[in-house]
Parts: sequence; structure tokens; C-alpha cells
Amino acid sequence: MSGCPDPSGADGPAQFVAALIQLRAWAGQPSLRTLRDLARPAGALPTSTVHEILAGQRLPRLQFVEAYVRACLRAHGDAGPGTEAVLDQWREAWRRLASGRSPSAPRGSAAPSPLPPAEIVTPALLPVAGPPPREIIASTMPPRRSSSPVAAVAGFLAGLVLGGAGVWFLPEPAAERGAPASVPSEGLCASAPPERPGGPELIVNGGFDRPLGRPWRTSSAKVELTAADDALVAHVMGGTGNPWDAMVVHDGLALRAGASYTLLFRISANVPARVRVTVQDGAPPDSHAALVRDVPAGPRPCLVALTFTAGRDTAAGELSFGAGGLRTAYSLTLDDVSLSGPG
Repeated sequence: MSGCPDPSGADGPAQFVAALIQLRAWAGQPSLRTLRDLARPAGALPTSTVHEILAGQRLPRLQFVEAYVRACLRAHGDAGPGTEAVLDQWREAWRRLASGRSPSAPRGSAAPSPLPPAEIVTPALLPVAGPPPREIIASTMPPRRSSSPVAAVAGFLAGLVLGGAGVWFLPEPAAERGAPASVPSEGLCASAPPERPGGPELIVNGGFDRPLGRPWRTSSAKVELTAADDALVAHVMGGTGNPWDAMVVHDGLALRAGASYTLLFRISANVPARVRVTVQDGAPPDSHAALVRDVPAGPRPCLVALTFTAGRDTAAGELSFGAGGLRTAYSLTLDDVSLSGPG
């Protein structure tokens, strides 16, 4: 079939999974729910299983591969006689990898010596000077300004007010601490969050106990949102170069110039990642950021508290979690999101 990814060149499970991801993209990037509904037999592709496999680097079961390839072909509109030929390519590639043979190695040859595991570098918590221009961040939204990056940063620095800005990381109970630490210990952990302002809650459905919808959204097709166990799970595609390539966004925040706000959220990820948390004015012609902070995330959930002072009045404020920037696909989980200000 024209343009259909060929897994025969994969020399390991990670490249095989990458080929599965490419196959989904070739099929038009069907959602996980669509793949589930197209699967035969029914129930062969649970959304959680598909996401876990595409976010990992292990060789999936052959039954999964067959159901996944069939579903992608159906999504592409190719369910005819050529299906079995494509399936045979994937079966052969899977059997070769399962037996330890390289792409060019003949049957019966010895498996190559395993490579040492790649070093995983957990990104540190770093302050940032400001967000990139808004037309770069919101690639799926109408352009809101045409100023240069230099002017954007200058405008941000001129108007930014971070009165007493701070961050606290509250680890989960000791039973959860067996997972790799994702939070640096440079005085950032606290035994209790800061005292919250007495104003109303500004976040809608921050506990994710209701169906997902506005004001929550994504910035592009590179991130897909699902709800699981009263939490938001963002399924982020691999190969994103910048945080703003895959954002989770909450619109419609009313902020008051000079007022102090406290943002709380619980965050975790299935791999070490760094998420750019931004609160900004979303109204044209420009975006004014009141808060920009890079926050590390990892397998151990952490409750994060950020305090900031708004620099201008707006009824169109945006809270965003910039989850792009990793070469591999992964899942980011958010829960207990809360933003409150003065009464």
C-alpha cells in the first residue's frame, strides 16, 4: 500500500514501536478510541493498553500488533486484499525481533550482544525568562500578533510581576517513594502548601470528576486528552521539539492586576519530563505572562504550589501545561488543579 510504513528495517523493540506510531500517523492519526472501535476482535485494543505500548520501548505481543495494524488499515480506508500482505510484513518483523535477529541477519544466526542501557537525564527545575511569541505557542489558534521574539521577551520583562513567586513540591506518603525521584531537593520541598487566598475557585473541573470539555482543551493534534481515575491524562506524541508543541490549556480565567494568586496541581509522568506551566493573558493583540515556570515530572506524583501576582486585568486568562519537548511518546497526568485569588 502506498506510503504504508514498513517495519522490516527495525533493529530493536524501540524502532518497532516507532514504526507502529508512524503507521498510526499514516492512517490519519486516529484517536485511541477510534482504534479501539475499529479493532477486531472487539476489545483487542483497550485505549490504556495502546497508549502504554506506544509510550514504551518494549516489543508488544503479536496479537496486539495484528489487531493494531488491522485497525490502522481500516482507519486509512484500506481493508481489502492487500491487508494480509501488510500484516505478513509486520509478523515477519515481529518474529525476527522476538528471536533476536538483526534486519540483515539470516535465520538461525546468533543474537547480537545487547547494548548498555541509555542514560536517562532528569531535567532540572530551571527559571525561564519568558514565553516564546504567542503565534509560535498556539499553532492551532489564529495569530494574535506579529512582533519579533525580541520584542515579545522585552514586553514580557517590562510587564511581568512575580511578587513573592514561589514553588513547593509536596511528596506523596513514604509508601510512594520507591519510584525514581523527579523533584530536585534544593530546598524546594515543603511540609505544607502556602496559605491560599480566600477568593473563589477559578478552575472548572479541576478534579476531573466530570466529562472532559471546555474550558479544557489541547493546543494541537500532538496531544490527546483522556480521563482516568478522576485525573486528566495527556497522551503526548514523541518528536515534539518545544513545550508549546503539545499543550494542555484551561481558558477563560479572570485575573486582576496586582492581585496575588495561588496555583495548585498534582503532576506525574510515566517517564522523566519537564513541563512548562504558564498563566498568561490570552486576549489579542499580545500575550502577557504572569507566571512561567518549568516543573519536573516523573513517576512519583507531586503536589505543586505556585504563587504569582497578575500584571494586568484580563477576562481571557489561560493556564497551560507545555508538555512537548521529548523525543519519545509519554503520558502526563494532572489532578487537583486549583487556582484562587483574592476574595
